[in-house]
Amino acid sequence: MVQKPSGPDAGSVSSVNGDHHPSVNTSDLPDGLAPSIHSSPHPSIVESFLSNDDAKSSLHGSSIHGDETKEPSIDGSSGNLRSASSKFANLRAAFEKGPANEANASPGKRSFSARSPSPRVASGRWHDHESELRKLRSELDKERELRIAQEDKSAQLTREAEQLRKQLQDGTNETPKPADSTPNTPKKENVGDLQRQLSEMKRNISRSTRMESQVADSTFVREIGVLHYEIQNWVVNNFRRSKTDMTAEQMVTRLESVAEPEQMERLRKLYEAWDPSARLSIYQATAMSFIMEIFAENLLFGLPSQEPWRKSLRRTAETLPAVLTPESYNKWRSITLDEIRQSPQIKQPIDIAASGMTEIICLTLSVITETDMNESMKTSLKTIILRVISLAHLFRVQRPQYDFDLPTPNTLFDAASMEDIELESDITNGHNIRCATFPTIYKIGDEHGHHTHLRNVIVKAKVLCNEA
Repeated sequence: MVQKPSGPDAGSVSSVNGDHHPSVNTSDLPDGLAPSIHSSPHPSIVESFLSNDDAKSSLHGSSIHGDETKEPSIDGSSGNLRSASSKFANLRAAFEKGPANEANASPGKRSFSARSPSPRVASGRWHDHESELRKLRSELDKERELRIAQEDKSAQLTREAEQLRKQLQDGTNETPKPADSTPNTPKKENVGDLQRQLSEMKRNISRSTRMESQVADSTFVREIGVLHYEIQNWVVNNFRRSKTDMTAEQMVTRLESVAEPEQMERLRKLYEAWDPSARLSIYQATAMSFIMEIFAENLLFGLPSQEPWRKSLRRTAETLPAVLTPESYNKWRSITLDEIRQSPQIKQPIDIAASGMTEIICLTLSVITETDMNESMKTSLKTIILRVISLAHLFRVQRPQYDFDLPTPNTLFDAASMEDIELESDITNGHNIRCATFPTIYKIGDEHGHHTHLRNVIVKAKVLCNEA
């Protein structure tokens, strides 16, 4: 509460209009006075306001504490007057600073300092981005180095594999020198052994799963039909223009001049009843008489006769039936002959045997027919003979056993095991055959080599019968 001074202390009020004005706190003024003071453009308004004795009395009589108003006390102390003077001085100082601050302030300018990040925060974020970029660059460099190293290693392994492949093709046992001397040299030396083991495993798998191990009878029938046609076609192409005015005696004489003694007995029956109208069938039967040597071989035709292992193999094949059951013997024969058939060591002997067979057949027919023997004739026949050998070997590696029988001339025709090559012929049992151009093939046992008492005809003999 501000009280109006009295007595000697009243002169202190005039100091408000003097040069020294203590600062006045606006919060101590009445609510209606403070806004008007803040809106005053100059402190002189306040001085003129304070020079009015009624205003002073009103001001000192106003209560600053809440909404309560008390009557001013005339008997106040000098301390209350000094307090009021100090408040008015503070009020004047506040008004003097107010216009200056308002002049310097820009009314339309807004501060965005609250929205902008501090320099310290921005610096921290930049540091995090730099660290992440350095980490990514480091990982990229490592991946690039690793890729280059892998490419170099792959190129080196490719070169070594090529060297090993050349070494295996040349048949040498030398280990190729690696391109670079590395601590893994002992491992590289084992690559050749590993590749050989892999090749052996592949061969074993191929042998155990290939279709040729067990061939259906229908396949044999189809192959025999193709082979019979090829032999017939070869005879027709080379001897269809041969002379037909020869007698049976002349033909036998020519045959004796060229045929081996073991072949004369069979071939003599063909030419003793010589018939020029059936000459092509007789020539084909002559060729088949020689080819029967291939089918009659119990082992594999064309094996080198001078090799000791061949003699041991033949002795074993002859003695094992006395020790093993027929089923066990068929299994041994099938597996053993199949392994020998796949050996590259018998390719050259087989080719030599095929050439010898071709030479004998061409020579015999050329002498009998008085036809010049040429290379084209021999080349085409050798191809057929190689096909016959391959087919005969395929028969021998089967579990069941196969027998071949070429009917001889003047044998009675049997419809169960023979068929006439004359398409228009209506031959019944009881007629004699003139010649046979292909043998009867019998299958003994079932597909697994068991039940050897069974005997079935899978291919009938191709025969030409005599006219009734």
